[in-house]
Amino acid sequence: MGAYNVPSYETDKFSFGPAVLYAGPAGSTPSVDIGAVRSGGSLVVTRTILDVNQGSPATLVKRYVTAESGVLTITGIEWDFDNFSRVLGAGETSANTFEFGGSMTVSNLALKLVHRNPAGHTYTFCIWLANGQGTLTIPFGDDIHEFEYSFAALQTETDWAGNSLAEGKRLFKITKET
Repeated sequence: MGAYNVPSYETDKFSFGPAVLYAGPAGSTPSVDIGAVRSGGSLVVTRTILDVNQGSPATLVKRYVTAESGVLTITGIEWDFDNFSRVLGAGETSANTFEFGGSMTVSNLALKLVHRNPAGHTYTFCIWLANGQGTLTIPFGDDIHEFEYSFAALQTETDWAGNSLAEGKRLFKITKET
């Protein structure tokens, strides 16, 4: 007799491991590899729901969305001043210097995360327009230094090629190539 309670599944949809994150100027296809990262990155999508209740006792009759967000978080393991500037949304960098402080603006960028699963499928996450979340922790310790990078997706009217994005498609897109 076989095992109990085994669901149906497709092993070619299993996945694990890190991804490659590319960054670039807003309005262009990202092409700069941000460097070595740890596995465990995530894209958190949140929809804030407004419930409408009616009657006595009140029962749920309708739900509306009042806010949507997408936040990509990934952990870098390289001292990379350009990445520090990206996540803070400001700062001036050179090969040997990172200078920061005093700017009220947040720079826009485009992000592309590419992950390949064991079955050979490639998943590409396109965040058309993003801002760094504005937090950077620079650790010092005995283990490898890890830098958490978080980026918020912003609504935009066009993709990187300038094509119009329909309502409901203006934060990000995930595609699968086999």
